[in-house]
Amino acid sequence: MNVFTPYLHSSLTLGANFFTSINNLISQAQVVLNALIIFLGVVIFLIGSARGKWTLPAILLSALAGGLFIWGGVAGVQWAADSAGTTIK
Repeated sequence: MNVFTPYLHSSLTLGANFFTSINNLISQAQVVLNALIIFLGVVIFLIGSARGKWTLPAILLSALAGGLFIWGGVAGVQWAADSAGTTIK
């Protein structure tokens, strides 16, 4: 039996735990980033509607702007990357 075998197993476990913790932090950061994007989209809607004195066209355009911001931040980047990847291939 090799004398380094226990240390090898513990270092592999340490590496696996390290990458697991990094993945957990990234997933938590993604949730926070999505919440921030949604919050900013709502703020865009409110500011645009208020600047337009709450008229129907201002509300509709602000909702469109806020919705596009949210879609672009949450799903649009990945969608664009996927569609570009399939177009190039």
